[in-house]
Amino acid sequence: DIPRTLEYLETEGVPVITYGSKFFPGFFSPSSGVESPFTLNSIPEIAQVLAVRKQLNLQNGVLVGVPAEESGDGAVIEAAI
Repeated sequence: DIPRTLEYLETEGVPVITYGSKFFPGFFSPSSGVESPFTLNSIPEIAQVLAVRKQLNLQNGVLVGVPAEESGDGAVIEAAI
């Protein structure tokens, strides 16, 4: 349940970033259809976020969702599961 997971992470102060897409990736597809809280479009941007968090000595993690370029049709895979 991606929406609940993202909500839980938000309440725990864990930033969620999606690389290169406004939608958080699904487990078996590049998009879950759930809008990502934050989208960054380059690896250096993500690295900068991580570096600043380290400088601030923040202790919680960061979740970076990276949509797979090669994946199957998420709806077909979910139905099969």
